[in-house]
Amino acid sequence: MEYLRDGWHIEVLCRSDAYLRNSYWYGEWVVLLVAPDESQEVPLLKSRRGGQIADDMRVFKTVNGIYSFCKQYGVHTPGIPSVEGDRERQRVTLPD
Repeated sequence: MEYLRDGWHIEVLCRSDAYLRNSYWYGEWVVLLVAPDESQEVPLLKSRRGGQIADDMRVFKTVNGIYSFCKQYGVHTPGIPSVEGDRERQRVTLPD
């Protein structure tokens, strides 16, 4: 949250085209923390394996997963890109 207070922002990056299967949208999305001047970006979350945090980015596999994550962290209206390479900046409401 300190980074967000310092002007950084959150972006959701689509790593593969979204596709519909059995009424659910699937694909690959990662969450990035981006510097105010956009010179740096770092994964907001690391993946978890066996209770430990791994070195690679956590990949969300469903729209529901990325949507739930964003809502949980103060994004009231998540924007989720559906085309590989597209990214959406998220508007975060910071707690007082």
